[in-house]
Amino acid sequence: MRPMDLPCPRFMFLIFVFLTLHPSGIAQAAQKKDNASEIMEWREAFGGLPESGQYVIRDSETWKNIWLRVRDSEIPIVDFEKKMVLAAFLGVRSTGGYSVKIEGIGKRKNKIVVAVREAKPPKNAMVIQAITSPYHIKVVDRSALPVEFKIVK
Repeated sequence: MRPMDLPCPRFMFLIFVFLTLHPSGIAQAAQKKDNASEIMEWREAFGGLPESGQYVIRDSETWKNIWLRVRDSEIPIVDFEKKMVLAAFLGVRSTGGYSVKIEGIGKRKNKIVVAVREAKPPKNAMVIQAITSPYHIKVVDRSALPVEFKIVK
């Protein structure tokens, strides 16, 4: 094979990145479920809501509505007598490299405080040229206390 017949290394790298990050590619975001503590969460760069925002979901109807806007798959079962769902959406971004993560959950006075880290790619970073909409959804123990989201950049 002549050198001219080989694909460009940069092109191959971009294909690898696309397959790694795209939900239909090789490395789909996995649902984490630890049977000992029943932790369920979903975090992806693609497929989130088009608008940014944070949600506290305490009932199955709201859960169903949010889930079907995000994923085209079976709705995970959540016991809303014992659990609630926290969701953070970054909204639509013009490239890859953006992320959102629920980093911490704690009780402060008479409320639950949720730390949400929003990240953007460093200046001049090489990122995938695709529309992304990062999100993080996490099932946590239920609380009747009000929830306050604190954005950390």
